[in-house]
Amino acid sequence: MTFELITEPRNKTKPEILFFMLLKISYDDGTLTNDILENKKLYRKYKKSIYQQFTKLSLTTYKESLKLTDHTSQKKGDKKGQCLCTQLGITIYNMIENSITKKKCWVGSVCIDKFLPQLKKQKNELLRINKYKDQGYICLYCNDVLPSRRKKVNKEMFCNLNCKSKMNYVIPFGKHKGKIMIELICTREGSEYIDWVKNVIEDDTTAFSKYPLFLEILEENIIDLI
Repeated sequence: MTFELITEPRNKTKPEILFFMLLKISYDDGTLTNDILENKKLYRKYKKSIYQQFTKLSLTTYKESLKLTDHTSQKKGDKKGQCLCTQLGITIYNMIENSITKKKCWVGSVCIDKFLPQLKKQKNELLRINKYKDQGYICLYCNDVLPSRRKKVNKEMFCNLNCKSKMNYVIPFGKHKGKIMIELICTREGSEYIDWVKNVIEDDTTAFSKYPLFLEILEENIIDLI
């Protein structure tokens, strides 16, 4: 007995449309057929599991989401601001990924909260990070969100003293002695200096071992020292 491929949801309610679209996007290779929708046992099985298969979430812009999604109509950009459930007015693009098939699409925040609760924590954390970044509450060195919004001293904000030390680290040797390292490595002169450092380390892996902070800054910002 053969069955036709799934072509439309059981009914036109938003939850059913969302389930149908996630099912269709995740398994667009022809393995899912109408018997799944017609067989109540199979239907319940897939409806329970399909949501759980989405375990990864990222926030993106509309323009960027068009490049990432695997859903044809979303990729074409036919309806900006429309969730898979057909709800209009989407302003936050929650890009979700099926952990099994690796297919991607975006949905609105309401559908995340209602049908994909395992992603709610990720969504809220990303929203918090974006909010604080927009407000300027990020570490000037590592760009992480500050542990507390109150950590603002003389318009200089850092996660901890270690980040502050790295940001203000002054090279203690050589022709660039006395220069702030972070400022130097962003220049053309700095790139030449980094090439010299790499060559020295290649010849002697113990070079600069007296300056662990110097090596740590290099590893975190520009080069692989090994």
